[in-house]
Amino acid sequence: MIEKYLYLYNYLYNLDYNIVRLSNPYGTAQIADRPQGVIGNFLFHVLNNMPIEILGDGKVVRDYIYIEDAIEALISVVLYSGNEKIFNIGSGEGHSLLDIVQTIEQISGSPVDKVFKPGRKEDLAINILDIKKAKSELNWSPRTDLVTGIKIILESARNNFTYA
Repeated sequence: MIEKYLYLYNYLYNLDYNIVRLSNPYGTAQIADRPQGVIGNFLFHVLNNMPIEILGDGKVVRDYIYIEDAIEALISVVLYSGNEKIFNIGSGEGHSLLDIVQTIEQISGSPVDKVFKPGRKEDLAINILDIKKAKSELNWSPRTDLVTGIKIILESARNNFTYA
């Protein structure tokens, strides 16, 4: 609805706007025991030798973007002067919760204790953003793949933070 209002105000009052539809950002400042930010939540549990809680069967797929890539995209949108108004900002790739756990296990070199809980009815099975317009109009592409992003976070956490 807000997007429709922005379009209307652009039409009526020539109010310029751009819309960013951001996927699931993650980064070094996100590690915490919170319900949002699955990568940060999972890493918090791993660093504190706690089991990871997975809702459902772990096969829901989401698009995750490393925060520095997201910030570069947002800056590109602010500087953009073309005709497009809506940009999907993500990696353009999907990863399941089980993929994330497997990546954490691979990087940390240890198995992760998993606890499966009932899934939520409202969760879409797959949500991956189409970032072609951001690539072509903004000349932007994410540079940090999931494995590299998780490596950066894990290394930073081990060197800089206390989690207990």
